[in-house]
Amino acid sequence: MTTADLNQDGRPDLVFANGDGFGPTLKPGPRPWHGIQWLKNEGNGKFSYKRIGDLAGAYSPIVRDIDQDGDPDILSVSAFNDWGNPESDSLVLFQNDGAQSFTKITLAYEPIQLLSIDFADFDGDGVGEIISGCFPSFPPFERIGRFAIWKERVHQ
Repeated sequence: MTTADLNQDGRPDLVFANGDGFGPTLKPGPRPWHGIQWLKNEGNGKFSYKRIGDLAGAYSPIVRDIDQDGDPDILSVSAFNDWGNPESDSLVLFQNDGAQSFTKITLAYEPIQLLSIDFADFDGDGVGEIISGCFPSFPPFERIGRFAIWKERVHQ
């Protein structure tokens, strides 16, 4: 969970992931409730629920203006997905249109089993990079790594 002013009204909203991968079978994988949500701060201690988008095994959402258009976007990773499918999302951008309607853009399918993410200008070139950490604890143990850095331009 993180705080951010998604609708830019001056009040901090809550952005969170539902991506736990365990259930009655104790086998990690996608669940119908997985995804990114936010609680819009209505003021006076009241919040309203908003769904941002689906992401199987969603973990560690962060909020940054990735596409540099003046509104906050959301990056998230997938920890528990259908890793037998090579087209399962691993790294996703939820691009904000400025009216809090988000478009899901898959940025990577691997490495898999990502658990954490951050975004910063690590190499000092003025363009942000994405870094994520992996937690390979369940098969398959391929297409994994301890961490990954994406250096390509993320904004469009």
